[in-house]
Amino acid sequence: MDIFNKILSLLNKPTHYLFAGGIFIFWAKFIEKNLHSSTMFIGLILLSLAFASFVEWCFKNINKLIQLQKYKTLIINKYNEAQSFEKNILNHCIENNTLTYTTNPFEDDIINAIQSLSFKELGISCGQGTAFALYENVLEILKDKKDKDAKKR
Repeated sequence: MDIFNKILSLLNKPTHYLFAGGIFIFWAKFIEKNLHSSTMFIGLILLSLAFASFVEWCFKNINKLIQLQKYKTLIINKYNEAQSFEKNILNHCIENNTLTYTTNPFEDDIINAIQSLSFKELGISCGQGTAFALYENVLEILKDKKDKDAKKR
């Protein structure tokens, strides 16, 4: 049992469990020629740990993909629901491939649109509301959407 504890302390990845389990099973089957030995049992346990770790990894990645897709859908919905001045600001950022938009302090409609976009969490309002900084991940999502829409036409 002491060797089993040492082996488990060294193994920290599913591939480690897989290779160690395979070696133990190979050892039990071909070297010891005993399918009912403790070596075979340890190998089967390690293979089952590898399988369980792989399943856990799959569920984590699937969950991340689902969350990312929900976030992309939320951003696209916010873009589609944007008012005309808000859309103009977003389109300026997308078309010029820039994260920033600035205006003069006397254009109240655009300043209100900048503040609205920052409340919608698409970016942040800078200065006294005369500058807007779009989040980089939002820009990438909206550029992908525009590219897909352009390919559909």
